[in-house]
Amino acid sequence: MQTGEPDDTLKSRLRIQAADYGHSMEDEARDILRSALSREPTRKGNRTASIRARFAPLGGVDLPAVVREPMRAHRLSTITLFTVDTAKWRNATISLGGSQELLH
Repeated sequence: MQTGEPDDTLKSRLRIQAADYGHSMEDEARDILRSALSREPTRKGNRTASIRARFAPLGGVDLPAVVREPMRAHRLSTITLFTVDTAKWRNATISLGGSQELLH
């Protein structure tokens, strides 16, 4: 297997690491590849399932149901807008829900 010539920075770091362990650069490169590929690859998937799997051995937690009150009615606010197309100021009533109704 040939990988081509590594850049000078990578080659220098490999040389230093190989010397630290008393290996040749080739042996150190093989050890790095072996180590990197012997680990189980991380799997992409459902984050919720992943979290459950991680904490399942610790046991479950039963949380009480949250009692919620009915939603409030939308409040309306009146603001003044300048409409560019007619070059006039107008009052607008805007709901907190995001809908908008222009008043004449």
